[in-house]
Amino acid sequence: MDQKSISPARLRELQKIIGVRFHKEKGLISALAHTCCRNRPDQALTFERLEFFGDALLNFAICEKLFHKFPQANEGLLSRLRSTLVSKKVLLRVAKTLKLRHFLITQGNGVIQDLANSKLLSDLLEAVIGAIFLDRGLTHVQKFVWKHWERYFDEKKLIRLDPNPKSTLQELSQKFFHVLPIYEVKLLRKTGFQASVRILKKMMGSGKGLSKQAAEEEAALKLVRKLKSKKTYSRLLKKATREA
Repeated sequence: MDQKSISPARLRELQKIIGVRFHKEKGLISALAHTCCRNRPDQALTFERLEFFGDALLNFAICEKLFHKFPQANEGLLSRLRSTLVSKKVLLRVAKTLKLRHFLITQGNGVIQDLANSKLLSDLLEAVIGAIFLDRGLTHVQKFVWKHWERYFDEKKLIRLDPNPKSTLQELSQKFFHVLPIYEVKLLRKTGFQASVRILKKMMGSGKGLSKQAAEEEAALKLVRKLKSKKTYSRLLKKATREA
């Protein structure tokens, strides 16, 4: 929804949704104002600068939470979990939950197309995080992130949301079976591609997608889930969680 400005009532509504009350709403307005609305290119608070700042703050808040929540995990596993939690996939979900698209300020000329599925929403969320820090400080950033990411601090959900399941599967395969996963892909007539992946001819996963990459990723994700659920490999995978 394009809007050239935002009313005080709408700002109060947004602050209620995100759970943060701003002392000075100017910073929040700057976070909501898309680049096309910028009047002065040299102004201190801009959408892009706040997004840049918010990205770093989000990473810090996520890292701190993971550090305490998974005390047995080492740097490798923590890095993979963080990568998932700050991925555009998760940011887009959080932004949609907070209904941020309805508060974006544009020129009202329709320049923002397909906003619901755009990277712009994840950038908007990071800009809001940057604005929260400047107005209320780090503690409020931490509370905001931990509250709205809480549902994703779950191992099973993190597996499903893995932004790079092929890399995850390759790491598990090399660590425990000392081989690389083998992929086979075939073109389907009308529905894109079908892929299969196997390890040692016994462990297999399959997937479909509009592209070869998408099909392989779905196949890899299914095999990762299968490995996680098989009792035969539970001991190895628990060890991977501790040592990966």
